Amino acid sequence: MTHQAFFVWPHGSKFSVHVAGSFSGWGLIPLTKQGNYYFQSLALDDGVYHYKFYVDGVWQYDLGQPHEDDGSGNWNNYLEFGVESEPVAVAEPVVEHKAQATHAPTHAPQTHQDNAEDKPLSKKQQKKQAKQQEKAAQKQQQQQQGGGGGKKQQKGAGATPKHAPEPEPEAEAQAQDETEQPETTEDVSTELVAEETTEPAKPVKTPETVVTVDVVAADTDIDMVALEQFVRSVQPPGLKWEGSSVSDYVFGLKKLTIICKCRDDVSVEDVCTELEKNGDMIGSAQIQSFAC
Repeated sequence: MTHQAFFVWPHGSKFSVHVAGSFSGWGLIPLTKQGNYYFQSLALDDGVYHYKFYVDGVWQYDLGQPHEDDGSGNWNNYLEFGVESEPVAVAEPVVEHKAQATHAPTHAPQTHQDNAEDKPLSKKQQKKQAKQQEKAAQKQQQQQQGGGGGKKQQKGAGATPKHAPEPEPEAEAQAQDETEQPETTEDVSTELVAEETTEPAKPVKTPETVVTVDVVAADTDIDMVALEQFVRSVQPPGLKWEGSSVSDYVFGLKKLTIICKCRDDVSVEDVCTELEKNGDMIGSAQIQSFAC
């Protein structure tokens, strides 16, 4: 598919302005001067084209138009026609992975001895293990103390010992462990990831289009200065009038060629219709050219 590409150099020059790019084998193509602007229109097929301006013998690129680095430190402007952007793969949130890491394993829990071999015990586990060792030592001591009176214990085997060992408070320790919630890194990791992924929103640059409008006077005795003042007074939000020039038209009429920059949501056709409502001063207002 063929597209009409408009190349605009809005910064003026002393002598001449040319454009060169991948569409011309980087051969120079002269631009036409209109006021302080230089224009050229070319028919291009679908694709991506890189180009640069040759202004008064110096290679330059326009910061106000799409530009990029070619990977070697050289900056060029570029145009795209009929090129669809590839879908961007969205990475999974980091929070979910960290949250999954804190879930309980699906296999059976390991014993304290296995955990001790794999990783160091926490303070609560060390405390619980110390209690169990202390209880085991007390039980062994009680058995040793009762060993000397073995004969008496055989005779009165049916009798209840005077100093029966106290039941192990294992169930009590387990209940206490259940009531105390262990510290997990889930909440902390979630907050850290949220702080890392939260970035200030970058301002989005609104694309602008450079449009050239031809305004023809309604009669030969129209004051072109007043006509230009009226044109500049019609300025809706998102549109800004730039340079202009006056030239002869036909049958003694004058023509005002004026350039404007506007957002994509501004209709220049509606602006021309509004200008033509002043029939006493303006004979016609039409778009001559535009460039993205």
